[in-house]
Amino acid sequence: MVTHAHTNVSAAFDILLEAMDEEIAGINRAVTEALGHGDYARARELVGLAERKVGMREQLLAFRGEWEGVPAARVETNGRSTRAPRRNLGRVGPGLRTREEAFYLPILQTLDEMGGVARASEALERVKERMEHVLKPADLDPLPSDPNMPRWRNSALWARHYMAKEGLVKSDTPHGIWEISEQGREYLRRAREQGQGA
Repeated sequence: MVTHAHTNVSAAFDILLEAMDEEIAGINRAVTEALGHGDYARARELVGLAERKVGMREQLLAFRGEWEGVPAARVETNGRSTRAPRRNLGRVGPGLRTREEAFYLPILQTLDEMGGVARASEALERVKERMEHVLKPADLDPLPSDPNMPRWRNSALWARHYMAKEGLVKSDTPHGIWEISEQGREYLRRAREQGQGA
């Protein structure tokens, strides 16, 4: 009997990433509130905290990728699996939501179609239309921490964040504006050559 622990750990990564998203979103709301009250010292403190937590999220995402690159082991004791029972923490289980990486190509295709630059809100709506056939039911559910934020949109925003770090979109655009980079155009060109992009 093969243990399901490997899959359970992958699911735990997804649960932890979603919990971190909720925490970071809460800090972002607190930053907005502090700025609204003119408490710039508090806003700076919270931005620093958010940056640290985003860094931890990035480390966890890299660790998840490393984990998933290692094959699952066959673990048995006296003919029985050593699998520990899994607790349901009220979050999405394994494979029930679309991962950030799946948004890369649709975001680049959308920006390319929109002339290379677009308002984030408009780009996101087109990305959703482009991905409707692959989005899972859980993607359409709101985040537990923000009933106005569907899970797919949160994933797309994180995807854009990582794409900026990888140089696929420009990171120096004004807030709310997304722009494809030359590296992003090259990524899109290669994807089209491989039959992945329209």
